[in-house]
Amino acid sequence: MQLREVQGPPRPLLEQQIPPLPYPVAALGDLLGPAVERMADVIGVPCAMAAQSVLATAALVSQAHANVHLDGRIYPLSL
Repeated sequence: MQLREVQGPPRPLLEQQIPPLPYPVAALGDLLGPAVERMADVIGVPCAMAAQSVLATAALVSQAHANVHLDGRIYPLSL
């Protein structure tokens, strides 16, 4: 195996970086939205990561308190 000499700096995988859109924290409502913003500030993570944790927790907590009624059948509430 022969080694080649590197010519110049490495090229990026993407030619241009597209900036991500801000996470729609306001869509989480008056209860979960401020919790996401506070978690992101305290922990130091992006709002999207904090929001995913809050949504997963809310989904887990709500499963024991509600069911889905569809066509006379009852299904457990889950994601």
